[in-house]
Amino acid sequence: MAKSSVEAYGAKSKVTALAMDPNDLELVVDPSHPLYDRRVHQEPNPKTVLNYRAIGVREPVLFYKDPETGKNLVIDGRTRVINARELNRQLISAGEPPITIPAIPQKVINDGGKSFTAVMVSANEIRHEDSPINRAEKMARMLDVGHTEETVAIHFGVEVPTVRQQLKLLDCTAAVRDALEADQITVSNALK
Repeated sequence: MAKSSVEAYGAKSKVTALAMDPNDLELVVDPSHPLYDRRVHQEPNPKTVLNYRAIGVREPVLFYKDPETGKNLVIDGRTRVINARELNRQLISAGEPPITIPAIPQKVINDGGKSFTAVMVSANEIRHEDSPINRAEKMARMLDVGHTEETVAIHFGVEVPTVRQQLKLLDCTAAVRDALEADQITVSNALK
C-alpha cells in the first residue's frame, strides 16, 4: 500500500496549495486597506513573464477569502499574479492554454488585518539577495548541467552579456572574490 506524502517525505503535516487562475486572485488597490501595497500598480515585467513561460510560477501566493466580499485577497504574491495574468493574456492570444498559479489559503483571523499585514511585510522585507559570487556559481552550475546561456539569462532575468560578465567573476583570484563577498569592492572593481 502506498504511503501518504507526509509519511513518504517524513513531514510533520501537510499544507494544501491550490492551482488557481490568477484572475481569481484579487489584488488590493484601495490605499486605505491594510493589505494595500503600491507595487500592485506596477506593470508586468517582461523578463519575469518569459521566466514563467519557461518554468511556470513555482512560489505559491498566499491569500485569504474575505468573508464580507467573498473575494480571494492576495496577502503575498502581487507581482506573481500580475506577471501570470500577463503571461495568460499572451498565451490565450496565441491560442495556447493558460497557466495556473499555486496559491495557499490562509485562515481568517479577526484581528483587523494585523496578522496578514505582518505576513505581507515579512515575506518581502526579510529577503537577502545572492552575493555576486554565489550568483555566478549558480550560473556556472546551470551551464554545467546543460542549460544554454540563453536559458540561464531567462532564469536570472538578465541578458546573455550579463551572464558572461558574471561568470568572469569566477576567474578572479581568491583575494578578489573574498573582498567582493565582504562588500569591500564592487563587481566593477573585481572585474578590473
